[in-house]
Amino acid sequence: MTTSTQGQCVYKSTASSGHIQKVYVMYHATSVENAISIMEKGFQPSTLASTVHGMILGQGVYVSRDLNKVAKYGEVVFKLLVYPGRTCSITTSNKLLRSTWQQSYDSAWIPPQCGNPLVPSGLEENCVRDPSHILVLEVVSGQYLLRQGVKILSFQQLPPYFDKLSPNQQENLAIFTESLRLGHFYLRNSSTGKLLCVEEKSRRCCLVERVDTSTCTCHALWSLLRDTTLSMDNSGPSEERTGSFCSKLSGRVLTVKTREDGMLPGEVKCYMADFGINYPIWTKNTMRCQEFTSGTSGELFHRASGQFLTITRDVNNNDQRWVGLGHGRDYWEFVYEGLCPVCDRKDDRGKGNN
Repeated sequence: MTTSTQGQCVYKSTASSGHIQKVYVMYHATSVENAISIMEKGFQPSTLASTVHGMILGQGVYVSRDLNKVAKYGEVVFKLLVYPGRTCSITTSNKLLRSTWQQSYDSAWIPPQCGNPLVPSGLEENCVRDPSHILVLEVVSGQYLLRQGVKILSFQQLPPYFDKLSPNQQENLAIFTESLRLGHFYLRNSSTGKLLCVEEKSRRCCLVERVDTSTCTCHALWSLLRDTTLSMDNSGPSEERTGSFCSKLSGRVLTVKTREDGMLPGEVKCYMADFGINYPIWTKNTMRCQEFTSGTSGELFHRASGQFLTITRDVNNNDQRWVGLGHGRDYWEFVYEGLCPVCDRKDDRGKGNN
């Protein structure tokens, strides 16, 4: 049986908003010297000073699902997990698009056999903006060269199904998707133990003690939608992620009412609004009101107000609490469940990743 050289989609999650998150097996080939650096320090985006193969898609990490594409770039071949995120498809030699896609996209992609004159072979190529969207699984070719300096394995000698994930790599996939905040999760407040939910009738935010996992849990499940227009900040911890919280039930995102001159007591309100839609109508930039950065300790920083998502307690009723903002940090736990036990199992029965 012929071994496939095409990396597979090994993870797929679709939010109610229509946003689709996928993780693929991809490959990257490089020299022995660079391979050692990658294993020690991780990937670094290509620059004009560091590359010897050119940068037809600009700055980033170059990978491909097609093993035949990467074969010519080095003796050592890495098998990777790659989250492409929002992808810019580049089918022409347009220089402006090739040099500016990083401003609005997570990755650039030259599709296979698309007729792009920059790739005469017709083999696909990807360029990933953020190295944290890439996880090295193993060295599939060149491992002996790294260890002993002897002749490397040829592609014909690779074990069958090497493009699939082993049990250990399946565990790595779960860790990888959680670190990137992919898929659906519960948001549990650490101080109260309550879960952030959306009321099924009013579709407003609420807090509940627990959810019944024998019934539909879509009202308690969230996904993180990315704002890829934000500039990369390599000075912050790699665990920090910025995006908007999208409800699996409604497909709308958590929007906090703010004013340009800051927050006033009693005026903090949370809404569920369409992603990027100008609501409330007086807000100049709704997406700013929908953006949160999850810190390394679980704090959720609201970018528009400069405050943190907190549980506010009614001074006259200790049992009455609601979601709001505050200067003091409150902490939230991402509890990954992935699927609604009712809706997803019914919808996904018999379906696989494409």
